[in-house]
Order: sequence, then structure tokens, then C-alpha cells
Amino acid sequence: MKVLVVGGGGREHALCWKISQSPLVEKTYCAPGNAGISRHAECVAIGVGDFDSLAQFVKKESVDLTVVGPEQPLCEGITDFFEKEGLLVFGPSKAAAELEGSKSFSKNLMKKYGIPTGEYSVFTDIGQAIAKVRESEPPFVVKADGLAAGKGVIICASQVEGEDALRSMMERAAFGEAGTKVVIEEFLAGEEASFFAFTDGETVLPLEPSQDHKPIFDGDKGPNTGGMGAYTPAPVVTDQLRQRIIDEVMVPTVQAMKSEGRTYRGILYAGLMIKDDDLKVLEFNCRFGDPEAQPLLMRMGSDIVPILYSIARGEMKADPIEWKDGFCVCVVMASRGYPGSYDKGVELKKLKDFKDTSETVIFHAGTAFSGDKLVTSGGRVLGVTSFGSTIEESIQSAYETVNFVSDENLVYRTDIGKKALLRIANQKLNHKIQKILDKCSKGKYIFRGEKECYDKVSSNLYRYYSELYKTRGQPLDNNFPVSKLEKEIVDRAKRHIRLDAPNIEVLTQLQHHGGKTTLIDFTKNIYVALFFACNGSFDKDGRIVLLSTSGIPEQTDIDYEKENEYTIVRPTSKNPRVVFQNSIFLHVTKGFMETGKYEIFKVEKDLKKEFLDYLRQYFGIESESIYNDIQGFIENQENYPDAEAEFYLGVMRHDEDLFGKAVTHYNEAVRLKPQFAEAYFNRAVAKADLKEVEEAIRDYDQAIELRPEFVKAYVNRGNMKTQLGKFEEAVEDLDQALKLSSEHVEAYTNRGYTKTLLGRLEEAIKDYNQAIELKPDNETYTNRGSAKVASGCPEEGIKDFDKAIELNPKSARAYYNRGLARLSMGNPEEAIRDFDKSIELDPKHMETYINRGSMKVVLGNYEEAIKDFDKAVELSPLRAGGYFNRGNVKVRLGNYEEAIKDFDKSIELEPLSAEAYYSRGKVRTHLGYEKEAGKDFDKAKKLDPEKYS
Repeated sequence: MKVLVVGGGGREHALCWKISQSPLVEKTYCAPGNAGISRHAECVAIGVGDFDSLAQFVKKESVDLTVVGPEQPLCEGITDFFEKEGLLVFGPSKAAAELEGSKSFSKNLMKKYGIPTGEYSVFTDIGQAIAKVRESEPPFVVKADGLAAGKGVIICASQVEGEDALRSMMERAAFGEAGTKVVIEEFLAGEEASFFAFTDGETVLPLEPSQDHKPIFDGDKGPNTGGMGAYTPAPVVTDQLRQRIIDEVMVPTVQAMKSEGRTYRGILYAGLMIKDDDLKVLEFNCRFGDPEAQPLLMRMGSDIVPILYSIARGEMKADPIEWKDGFCVCVVMASRGYPGSYDKGVELKKLKDFKDTSETVIFHAGTAFSGDKLVTSGGRVLGVTSFGSTIEESIQSAYETVNFVSDENLVYRTDIGKKALLRIANQKLNHKIQKILDKCSKGKYIFRGEKECYDKVSSNLYRYYSELYKTRGQPLDNNFPVSKLEKEIVDRAKRHIRLDAPNIEVLTQLQHHGGKTTLIDFTKNIYVALFFACNGSFDKDGRIVLLSTSGIPEQTDIDYEKENEYTIVRPTSKNPRVVFQNSIFLHVTKGFMETGKYEIFKVEKDLKKEFLDYLRQYFGIESESIYNDIQGFIENQENYPDAEAEFYLGVMRHDEDLFGKAVTHYNEAVRLKPQFAEAYFNRAVAKADLKEVEEAIRDYDQAIELRPEFVKAYVNRGNMKTQLGKFEEAVEDLDQALKLSSEHVEAYTNRGYTKTLLGRLEEAIKDYNQAIELKPDNETYTNRGSAKVASGCPEEGIKDFDKAIELNPKSARAYYNRGLARLSMGNPEEAIRDFDKSIELDPKHMETYINRGSMKVVLGNYEEAIKDFDKAVELSPLRAGGYFNRGNVKVRLGNYEEAIKDFDKSIELEPLSAEAYYSRGKVRTHLGYEKEAGKDFDKAKKLDPEKYS
């Protein structure tokens, strides 16, 4: 069999390398190829877009199969062209390749068929796109709709960056025609992964998951590139998640394309974002990834040619792919200056001294021959790809080769595969921690980390004397008076500092400055203990000491006259190191703990560095923070050096509903960066959650002053003013929000609600109409229904409530409001049925019990009504409504004294209620309390002279 590979990059080199190994292949060609590919295939000087010349070559050389590497010819229809010529080709049709060729097509397809992806909007008009950006909360993503060599995706950290990205694409044509249409979508946080599957349009044959590294610099910093490295398998994709990707993404996409009349045959590539159990598709591609192809094909044990050939024929016949057991890493070496401007024709002098091995292959991308010299011809130049039995081994091997061939004209990232290392370390760490936590599930424990497995768990004072006696050739007696020696040290220390401090305070200071004590450091934080177990003696196993505090007395100080053998002491010092380490001390009179008093969990020496990397990366636990005597580590292992870090810590606390702590972080953010509008905005939201409405409004004022076009700030400030009854001011804010963003659904909805409160019902209904046109949802239909009922159209209101319930059958509020509408129409039985359903869905809504009870009164079900009013009082004991309504029913039942008690309570809670005074007056009149009744009637008349005169 003869095979032609179309393309000339690192991906095509890997394909030629793999295909040429097949016993089915007698000859491999590549068009146009590159300098490295020439070692594995005959390179033909035909461009990837010259379909006529490629087809003529295939016919002339009797090529049996053409394999298309890059996306450009696929999206331009090379497969369709070849098939019309009767030539066998691997790769999707032009219609199917639109899955990569148009991001808007792929996003619309995912939305239509329920394939998980982020929220998005599509624009061809730059004005509308800019308006969308101005109402979007950063970060968000701007994407060129068409092909942009992997560089048309820009993550925008601000609205200014978003506008610049739009102008770059749509006005300055940074990506040509590809940027005339753009997609603006939500930023998805998490970890990216690449997943590939072969398909003939019916069957899906999955490959192993891999992970690309798009940004140019370490730590995923800098502009995006075509890819600076990859590895496989990617530990972020667990076995369970792998199956979900197949079931929820790959198979549904293939089926969707078939349903759309665009049967997809070829390799399907899903770029994924994974966060915990959440899985979403970032994009689809219609070809192998570059550089993912390089490590994938190197690990692949199966012959790839039968798979490619059978798919090209339309019937995939292949067993599950075999994979070499281990990891494969590819490190891309690029021209200095990439992805910007860079020099070409730079000689690669060191490359001639390297020979590929079975474990390491250098796949060429941007290389060419200039005479007899090997030179650079593109941005990405080489892909050093190494296989190893472990990820550590493959990374080490790859970088050894990178260092061997590197020179000053080549750049590369130094952290390819680090995410895998951290992920694997996390899995190991979680397993280790879980074993400890399982043990701790019954009882309270404290922890101690030791970098070596010592003979005893002992204090440094005990160890000091043990070593001293050992030099004298004598073992230290177990009854050595360690505690008495410590008392002398403490007394001397007190005399030195001339302060009568608590003993524990002196001991703590001694302990943390290298002094000798009988305190044994423990911590309540298992991760801090793990740090100490791993930090040092890397040639030896460490350990975590687990101590149950059950039965051990706890004291605030050490009393040397009344010592316990073991005492837990909580330090009173605010020393940052004590705070950071979450320290707690065990005071042991002998200086060491008896065997059997504690349990040991070993930390293997080969895991120490992995665990330290993970603790540093994800918890901020490292030497600089553990041994920190100035402000450093505060709560949950977080270190915040700048305003942005404080801001995101505030966001995290806010997400955990820790509003007070969120405000603390936002305070620090605005202190460090006074022009930080987003921090003022978020602080306002947190203060609103704390019911500090006036404070929240002041923060929204500040956010708007800093960013006069901050749409969401106007909306939220308007909401706050509505809460305070400042309805006209609220409407002004919402008007301004809609001037800035004419399609802001929340602004229409909230303005409609505020206008309802103002009695401007027709205007309110118009706002709700606009909101529903933009985004029909349960809440807006419910609000519009309430406005229609208030305007005297309960039947129309009920239609809206019906629609609201259709959209969300679990909306207690919609059932409640429909019940009110039916109540107003004199249909108590139907109203009760709605109130029943509302209570089933939300059993803590007091007003529903009040209204259901009132309907039961209308129907004469007094005892049942009292049960509802009892529940209302139970739920809201500080609101008058439950007491007042219950009092009226008790009057009907003849329980007059009990009724008076309820009216008393109602008046206590709502002293301006004329109706309550009048009702109590009538009961007092019935009971003959004329004087008291007269006072009640007078009060009612004074409060509401029009009704009670």
C-alpha cells in the first residue's frame, strides 16, 4: 500500500513516522513535508491547498490512501474534491469540517443537541459585540469564528481587553476573514484536556486523553500559540470521566452531525474544560491536534493504517486501540519571538548530533534544508517527544534531549507535564490523607509531621540530652528529670526578659527560636503536618504522627507544681508562625511519648517532593510561609500578595456564603488598589447579602464613579433602592442601565417590578414584555402575571402564571401568585389547591399559610384555618399577620379571651394597625369591657379616620 500524508508540520511528521512502521505500507509520501519528515517519507513539493496537483500525484503514483493532516484543506473541501475524483481519502468532508471551521456552527450544534458547552453569543456587527462586552463581567472569551491557526481565542480580563480583541478581529482583520464574525462566550475555569476519537460517522473509537499547553510561557502565561507541548495520558481525565466524554460528547456529536446531514468521518477532536465533575466542550477540531498527535502516536501500540483505511472506505473495522503502558511527553521548541515576529533560516547546529531512539524522537515542524544546512522555517520548530514508564521519567528524558539540542535561538516551556505530576501527586496525597481522615472519623485528633521515622516521638529538650549522654557512652534514663530542667530554663528566661509572662508564652517563644523545651509541636491542620513529614531527608521515609486528644487534659498554661504526664496546651501568642501552622502543643513531662499512645502513617521518600510541589502549588504551603514571623499565612493556606489575589479570595469566600470574610478580602483589595471598580462592586453584593443595604449602595456609587458604563452596578444599585422604597431613584438607575445595554433582561425585569410598586402597571407590563421577548423565564412571567392581576385582569394574570409553571413546575412563587389571582376571582377551592402546591414546594413561606388559612375561613373550615395561622406564627413570630388572622378565627369560634391575646400580640408587633385595634375593641365590647373597647375604637379612628370615623 502507498500512503500520502498532506501537510508539513510536527503532526504530519508523527503521522509519517507511525504510518511508515506499518507492515501494510510499502511507500509513504508527504506533501510538502519538511526536513525531518524526509527521514520517513518521500517529500513532494506540492502545497496543501493545491488540490489538482495533489490528485494528479496520487493518480500518477497509484497512491492507495491520502491522509490529510491540517485543518485548512479539510475546511476548504479537499475530501470532497478527492472523492469526486474517485480517490480514497481520510478526513471529514467540507460540510463536516465546519465543526472546526466555524465556531458559531459548532456552538449552535452543541446547544441544539444538548452537548455541554459554555454560554455564548454570536456577532457580525462590531457595535453589538462591543455592547455585549460592556455588559459582560470579566473574565470572558472572544473567539474568531473561523480558522486562526489556534490563535483566534483571546481570554479577556477586562472589558477594555474585550473591546480591543473585537477591534483587532473585526476592524483590523488580525485573522482575516476568520474574524469577521466573532463568538463571545463565558470564561470556563478548570483544567483543559484534549480528547480524540476515530469515527466512520456511526461508530466511535476513542483514543487516550491528552493535554495541550497553548500559552507561550510557563504557568500558562502569555499569548496563545498553536501549542507548546503535550502529554498523554492526562490524569485529569479519570476512567469514569473518560466514559462520560464518550457518552456525553463524542457519540452525541457524531450522531448530531449525521442528523444534520453532515456525516462525520475522520478523527474528531474535542477540546474540553474539566472542573471537578463538571465537563464542558470548548471547541471541536476536525483533525489530529498538534502537538497532541506526537505523544499519542508514539504511545499507540496498534497499527494505525487499517483504522485510517477502513474509515476512508466508510466502514471502520478496528479493535480497541492498544497502548504502550506508560506516559509520553512532547516539548515544543519554537523560534525566539514566536508567536510574534521571528527570524527564519537560522541554522540548527546541534540537531545533527542527535539520533532518534526507541524512547525519544524529535518530530520536525518548522524546519527545512538550506543547501546542506538544517535551518528553521517556521514558528514552532521541533517537538521533542519521549516515552517513559512514568510521567517523571518521560519528562526527564524529554528535557534532557531539549537541553542537548537547544541554543539561543530556540525557546520552550519548562513546565510541560507539570499538571500531570501535580494531579498524580494529588491522587496519591488524597489517598494518604483519606486513610488518615478515615482513622480520625471517630474522635478528635491532632497531627505531627516528622521528616524521618525516629525511634521516639520526643521533644527537642529530650533529644538534646539523649545526644549529650550518647557522646558520653551512656543511654538516657527514661526517668531523666526533663521537666525539672525545663522549669529552670523557663525561670531563667523570665528573669532575662523581666516579664512575668505565662509559662506557655515563654515556652512558645523558646520553641520557635530554637530553644529547648518539652513541648512537642502538633497541628490541627493535616496538610501542615504533611509538609513537615516531607520537608527534608529526601533519602528517608517521613511520617505523620496521629494523636487522639481523648482523655488528655487541656490547659491554657503549664503548672509545674501540678503536672500531668500529658497536657494539651493551646498557645495564646499571636505569633504569625503559630497562627500559620495552626499550632497546638503537647507538653510531656518525660520529654517523649510512650509507644502505643499514638499512631504512625508513613510517607514514602519517593513521594516527598511530589507532595511538596502539590502543597506549594495548591495550598501555598512552603518553607517561606511555614517559617514566617511576619504576616503570612491566614486561613485555608492562602497567600495573597496583591489586590487581584485579595479580590479572588473574596469571590471564593462569597461563593461559600461567607459574606463577612468576603467583605474583609474586598476591603483589602480596594485598599491596595483604590481604582478597583470590580472590588467595590463585589463588596456591595456581599454587603447586600449581609442586609447592609445603605453600605452596599455607597459601594455601587463608587464602582459607577470609577466605571460610568458599569451596567450591572446600575442594575444592582436600582435593586437596592427599590428595597429602601426609593422607587423613582431606582427607576432612574435602571433607565441608565438600559441606555447602556438595551437588551439587559434583568434591568427590564427589575424596572417592571419597581414600576409595579409605583402603581405604573401598564409601563411595568411593557417592561416585562420586553424581558420575555429577550429571555422568557419563570420569574418574568410570574412578575407580569402579578402586574396584570393588580391592573384588574386576573384571567390574563393566570395565563402568565400557567406559563411560568410550565417553564418551572417547581416554582412555589408561581403557584402562590396564581392562588392569589384565583382568590381575587372568588375561587377559594382552586386557590387552596394552588396554595397547597406552593407549600409543598416551599414549606417555609409564611404568607402562603396566611392566605390559605384565609380561604379556609371563607369556606368555614375554622379549625384547619387556625392550623395554618399557627404555622404562620411559628415561621414568623415577629410578624403581626399570623396573630391577627388567628385572632379573628378565634372570635368566630367564641374563644374571645384567646382572641384578645392574639390581637394584643398583633398590636405589639404592628402598633399602627387600625384594623387590629378595631377588632380588639369589638371583642372587648362583646365581653362588656366598654372602657377598654372605647380606647381601642378611638385609637382605630385616630389611625384611620376615613375608615373608622
